[in-house]
Amino acid sequence: MSKGYGNRKNKNIVLQLEFEESDSTHFEAVTFHYGGEIHNDKDNDIKSVQKMTSDSLYVVDSPHSLLESFRDPESKEQKEWKETLDHTKNQHLDYMWRNWIKEAAINTDNYYFVPLTSIVDYATKPLTGLTQDETDRVIGQLWEGLYKNYILPIANAEKITNHTMPLILIDKNNDHLIVLFRNDQNQLEKLIQQI
Repeated sequence: MSKGYGNRKNKNIVLQLEFEESDSTHFEAVTFHYGGEIHNDKDNDIKSVQKMTSDSLYVVDSPHSLLESFRDPESKEQKEWKETLDHTKNQHLDYMWRNWIKEAAINTDNYYFVPLTSIVDYATKPLTGLTQDETDRVIGQLWEGLYKNYILPIANAEKITNHTMPLILIDKNNDHLIVLFRNDQNQLEKLIQQI
């Protein structure tokens, strides 16, 4: 799964996954890299190193054109495909997230909405009303909860079917955040984290 584990000279981690997709699509990935905690007994301070990265790939698989992929559209056709795939994805996510919010009885006026793939933006931009250090702490705790409640169950599942990207709702008063997603039994999960 990874190359260079334990080799201090190699700072790259390589992960390869194989899966089938039979249609044109937009793949998105977000990673969270975490380096251990250092405890300072003098001022009860805990420090860690963390970094988020993301990547995206558009794959066009159409009977009317050759199979191709791109990250950033260069041709007119690629721009049209990007627009079409983004529109389709956004319609699907909007529909699913509206249903989740309704089922969870959440007042949307009280929250900012952040798709999981957009959380990487806060690696260099603080959450509204917070410092970058406070934001880093919140994001680190968010990833801990996601790892335990979302990533591990998917990683341990025998078969992954139709997972829709989680939605993060950040309270406008910086009191808490909520993560909504459906688990493998198609039940709505609602994780709440204090900010």
